[in-house]
Amino acid sequence: QKTLMMTLYVIIGTLIYSVGVVWCLNLGQFFAGGVTGISQLLSHAIFGKITPYLGIFIALVNIPLFLVGFKHVSLKFAVLTLISVGLQTVFVTLLQWLSDLGFNPINQLISEGMILDNGTRLLLAIIGGFVSGFGNSLCLRAGGSSGGMDVVANALLVKKSISFTKYSFIVDCCIIGCSALISVPTALFTVVRLIVSILTVDKFYRIYTYVKIQVYTER
Repeated sequence: QKTLMMTLYVIIGTLIYSVGVVWCLNLGQFFAGGVTGISQLLSHAIFGKITPYLGIFIALVNIPLFLVGFKHVSLKFAVLTLISVGLQTVFVTLLQWLSDLGFNPINQLISEGMILDNGTRLLLAIIGGFVSGFGNSLCLRAGGSSGGMDVVANALLVKKSISFTKYSFIVDCCIIGCSALISVPTALFTVVRLIVSILTVDKFYRIYTYVKIQVYTER
C-alpha cells in the first residue's frame, strides 16, 4: 500500500510539473531549471525554439543521471525517478502536442483579454514556478524526484552532506547565464521562476535532514 501511494504521488507530481513547464514556462518562452532547462537550451540551439522534441531531450539527458541515483542514493529512489522521467517524457510531449493544436487553457485566458507583454510573462513566471515546484515537491516527498539535477543533488546530500537547494541553485544560475545570451528579459523572468520554485520546494519538501550513524570499534 505504501509503495502504491508513493507511486501515485510520483505520477501526480510529474503531471503537475509537466503542466507547469508546458502551459506556463514554454508559453512565456523562458527556461525551467535543471535538466528541463538544459533540454530547452538544447532545443533552442538546434531548432531555434525551446519546444520541439522537449520530452525526448529530457529523457536523453536524464539517462546518465538515473545511473548516478541508482549507484549513490538507493534503488527505490532510482526506480521512482525512472517512473517520473518516463512519464514526464510522455506528459510533456502530449501536452505540447495539445498546446500546438490550440488546447492550452492558460493561452486561451490570455487570448480572451490579455496580451503576452512583460506583465503577462511575469505572471506566467510566478505561476509556472509555483506549479512546477509543487509538482517536483510531490515527487521528492514520495522518495524519488522529477529527475535531472535533483538526482545529483540527492546523491551529494547523502554522500557529501552538501545542501540540496544550494547545488540546484548553482546549476540553475548557469542556465540563467546561458539564457541571458539569448535574451536578457528572458533571463530575468527565469530568475523570478527560479526563486518562486525554490521557495515552493522549500515549503512542501522538508526532508533534507537525515540520521547518520557512525560506529567506532577497535577494528
